[in-house]
Amino acid sequence: MADTVLAWTAFQASVHAVGLDVMSEDRLACDREYVVLPADRFPHIRSVAEHLSEVDREDQFELTLQLVLDAAEARGARGGNPSGSARGSGPGDGREGGEVTV
Repeated sequence: MADTVLAWTAFQASVHAVGLDVMSEDRLACDREYVVLPADRFPHIRSVAEHLSEVDREDQFELTLQLVLDAAEARGARGGNPSGSARGSGPGDGREGGEVTV
């Protein structure tokens, strides 16, 4: 969770360094681009494009923290095993390879 908070803090610092007016213009440009992406190549983005402009930075931060906490809780309920199986395959479990599922 500390990495998530640090990353968010770095993002916020970059927003303030660039300036809120520039970030607002960038946000409008992104909103326009999402709507015109080819649906056959980007079906998921296009399916939610009209809702993306409703998301604000505070919502994103709170949602991200909640997802991290939910993943930690789910992992704890599985006994700390990221894969949910009897054998782990993620970093820190003493074995090579595998992805950590959160």
